[in-house]
Amino acid sequence: MDKMNKGMKLIKELKIKRLLRSLNIYLFGDFFLYQGWLRKNLNHPDYKIALTDKVMIYICDTNHKLLSRTLNSIKKQTYSHYEVKVILPSDLSQLMITADYCLFLEAGDRLTKNCLCELMRNIKDQDAVYSDHDLYGRISFSRPKFKPDFSIDLLRSYPYIHHAILFTKEAISKVDTNCFNAFMYEQMLNLFTDKRLVGHIPNVLFHFRREMLITKALGDVLLKHYQKLGLAVKIDQSSFYFQSEYIPKVELVSIIIPNKDHTDDLKKCIDTIFKYTDPNLFEIIIVENNSETKEIFDYYEELNKIKNIRVVRWESIFNYSAINNFGATFANGDYLLFLNNDVEIMNKDWLLRMLGVIQREEVGIVGAKLLYGDHKVQHGGVVIGTWGLAAHMFLGQDENYQGYMYRAAVKQDLSAVTAACLMTKKDLFFELGGLEEDLKVAFNDIDYCLRVRTKDKLVVFDPEVVLIHHESLSRGSDEVSIEKKQRFDSEVAFMKERWESFLIDGDPYYNVNLTLDRTDYMIK
Repeated sequence: MDKMNKGMKLIKELKIKRLLRSLNIYLFGDFFLYQGWLRKNLNHPDYKIALTDKVMIYICDTNHKLLSRTLNSIKKQTYSHYEVKVILPSDLSQLMITADYCLFLEAGDRLTKNCLCELMRNIKDQDAVYSDHDLYGRISFSRPKFKPDFSIDLLRSYPYIHHAILFTKEAISKVDTNCFNAFMYEQMLNLFTDKRLVGHIPNVLFHFRREMLITKALGDVLLKHYQKLGLAVKIDQSSFYFQSEYIPKVELVSIIIPNKDHTDDLKKCIDTIFKYTDPNLFEIIIVENNSETKEIFDYYEELNKIKNIRVVRWESIFNYSAINNFGATFANGDYLLFLNNDVEIMNKDWLLRMLGVIQREEVGIVGAKLLYGDHKVQHGGVVIGTWGLAAHMFLGQDENYQGYMYRAAVKQDLSAVTAACLMTKKDLFFELGGLEEDLKVAFNDIDYCLRVRTKDKLVVFDPEVVLIHHESLSRGSDEVSIEKKQRFDSEVAFMKERWESFLIDGDPYYNVNLTLDRTDYMIK
C-alpha cells in the first residue's frame, strides 16, 4: 500500500510539472525554457583540442559600430590558432583564400568562447560545418534556432544557415556580390551543387543580432542556383521565406486509393480530384477491399465508365501494405500517388506541385500538408522518435500557422511523411519491395520513407499542397479492440527493432535540443 501511495504521488507530481510547463509555454513561449537551457549548456568549462591548423576569420564590416562586439568575442576563444581579417563588402568577390580553414562573420556577430574549438573538432572529413544560434538583445539571449542537419529544401525556402560557418579552403567558391548575406547564401547553396559534405553541431555557438530577412539579393542568388541546376522554378518571396514551385514535365501519375464501402467519402475524394486536376495528368486505381454494401458496387459501375479510372479487387484479408502493393502492379504511370479514400483535394495545382518535386533526381518521396475537417493541422510532416516512435508535427495548429523556423509553412526535407498523400517514383518503389507487408496497418509509410532515405533519396514535405483528411474513417481507431491493440503494439515493436539505430541516433531533420514529447518543435 505504501508503494502504491508513493507511485500515485509521483504520478500526481509529474502531471503537475507537465501542467506548469504547458502553462509556461502558453504564456511566454520558449523564453524561460531557453533561459534554463542556457544555464545548463552555455557556460560549460573551457576546453582545448590538439589541432593547430590555422583558421582565417573574415569579418565583413557592414556596420563599424558593431565591429568591437565581434572582435571581443574572438579574443575570448579557447582555440588560439586563428588570424582575423576585417574586410569590406566590396572585398567579398576578390577574396584570395590561403588558410586551410576559414570562418565568415558579419560585424555584430558574437561567438561563444568554445565556438572555434567546437567547429574545428567537428569538421573532420567534411567540407563545411555549421551550428545552432540565437539572438541577443540588451538583457538576454532568446529565440534560439535549433536547426536540422543539412536540408537543401529548407535552405531554398529559408536561409537557416547563414553566419559563423567553418569552411575548408576547397569548399569556398568565387561569388560576385558585395552583399554579405547573399555571399553566404550562395556559398551554402553551392555546397549542395558541388556535392560537398556539410556537418551540423546541435549547439548554440554564436549569437546573431537580428532575424534574417529575405531580400531581393537573396532571391537573385536562389534564382541563379536553380538556373545553374537547369531547374524551371517559379519563386514567390515574402519577408521571411521563399516558396519555390518546380515546373514539371507532363508525365502520368497513377493515383492508388484503397477502399472498403464508404461510398460518400470515396465519392468526395474522386470528385475533388477531378475538380482540381487535369484528367490527362493521372489515372486512378481503386483497390476494392472486401466491401459489403450494394451502394459501393453501384458506384464502382459508374466509375468504371470513366476512361482513366479502374477498380481492381483485392480478395484477401485486410493488409494496408499488401493492398497498396497490389494496386501499384496495375500502374501505368512512372509515379505512384498513394491516397486515402477519406481525403479532399483543396488546391488546383496540387498534383503539378508534387510532380515538379518528385521529378528531381535526388527526391524519392513528396508529401502534403493535411488538415482535419475543422482546418486544424493533422499532418505537418513526421519526426522520428516523437512520442516514442513517430508523430505528425504541428497537430491541432491553425492551418495558417507558420511554426518554429517557419517549418509549418515551407518546403523542407524530412525523414518521413504520411501515406495518406504520398507520391513516389514507381521504379524506386518496386526496387525497395513496396510497403512492408508485416506492417499491416500502422507505420508502413514511415518504414518506406526510412528505406528511401537509405538510398540517399530525399523525402520532401510541401505544405503548399493542402488536403482535408478525415483521419481513420475507413478503419477506425487502433484501440477499439484488444486484437487491434495487440496488432498495433506488435507493429511498434517491429519498427523499434528494425530502426533501432536510427531511433538512438535521432532524427537528422530534428534537433536533440527539442522535445520528443510535443509536436510543436518546443525546447526540451
